[in-house]
Amino acid sequence: MSRFIRNEKGVTLIELLAVLIIGSLIMSLIIGVVINSQRTYTSQTNAAEQLAEIRYAVKAITKEVRKAERIKVEENKLTIDHDTRLVIQRQNGEVRQNNSVLATHIGALKFAVDGRLLSISIATEETNGKKQETKAEIYLRDGVSVEK
Repeated sequence: MSRFIRNEKGVTLIELLAVLIIGSLIMSLIIGVVINSQRTYTSQTNAAEQLAEIRYAVKAITKEVRKAERIKVEENKLTIDHDTRLVIQRQNGEVRQNNSVLATHIGALKFAVDGRLLSISIATEETNGKKQETKAEIYLRDGVSVEK
């Protein structure tokens, strides 16, 4: 009988448990890396989308300012007069041009004028400890009247 047991091939319970534990550790490490990669991807995608929205808002504001005949600059509000009157301001975390939304999740919007130079500063709301800010300067053409 002892000869029969010595020749029997198989896996013991201890060996099976050891393989399961090692496999579980490896799988938990792999899952941790995948989850961390997904969080990073999501964070970077959101940041890129916010930056794209800010660039769009600055581009739209620049386009309207270049057509302006008269502008009125306040710290958080810009009024542009040409064919129609446009009011650009931050309301409830959005940059609005009259009733149209140009960008969302905006933490700050500031306008300043120095002679013929209009400065625009737009900053996103802080997400994950990060805030993105874009600044633009627009030289006003001759003939545009500026009110402060």
